[in-house]
Amino acid sequence: MKRTAAISVAIALAGAAPATAEDWQYSGALYGWLPSMTGTITTPLGEVEMEPGGGSVLEYLEGVFMGLVTAHNGKWGVTADFLYTELGKEAEPPLGLVFDDADVDLKLAMLNLKGLYRVVDTPRGFVNLTGGVRWYDISLGTELKSDLVANRNSDLSSSWADLTLGVNGYAPLSESWFVVGTADVGGFGIGSSSDLSWQAVGAVGYRFNGTWSAELGYRHLSIEKDIRGSDWAIDLSGPVVGVSARF
Repeated sequence: MKRTAAISVAIALAGAAPATAEDWQYSGALYGWLPSMTGTITTPLGEVEMEPGGGSVLEYLEGVFMGLVTAHNGKWGVTADFLYTELGKEAEPPLGLVFDDADVDLKLAMLNLKGLYRVVDTPRGFVNLTGGVRWYDISLGTELKSDLVANRNSDLSSSWADLTLGVNGYAPLSESWFVVGTADVGGFGIGSSSDLSWQAVGAVGYRFNGTWSAELGYRHLSIEKDIRGSDWAIDLSGPVVGVSARF
């Protein structure tokens, strides 16, 4: 398994101020994300478990790219959020007397398409309700290692879409400081969708002037899914840092 490391880069456009009925509002940002991976995967030989810790995040992060665009006009808005990540992780193997170690490699592409409706819009901040579709394309490889028998490999891949419902918001803390956040949940086991998927992002920001600001926060993404009879649950979480500009 690779041990290369990359800092995630996100290109984000998200409305960060109330809009008039006549004008569209935009902003853009560059973000770094350092996610770690935990969870469980069912293989033909038993369950593989990825536990917290086990090495530096940079040791297992093979690449992440994030991008978000949002446009807002009056009470209504739309957003498209793209994520691509490659991660590796050492895990606890099943049949501990036979297999000594396990490696898990994840490749995930994810696209969120959402509509926004502003339910709160005051000088103290805003709140949007969100609803849309989240599409996934995933490849998950598991290698069981042993000194007694041949190594065993298991590969899963699938694409599907989830309906999502959520909320996001912005609130100033002072003339320069502010907080932002977003959360949504989806899947619900409808058709071929995830059994459950959810994500949450929260950050504190500092505004340098009317255009530029910087943010520091945390992002968590969780997916539970059955793929061809194999149950798996993956959690990606870690700090985010970015610089943004409003237009």
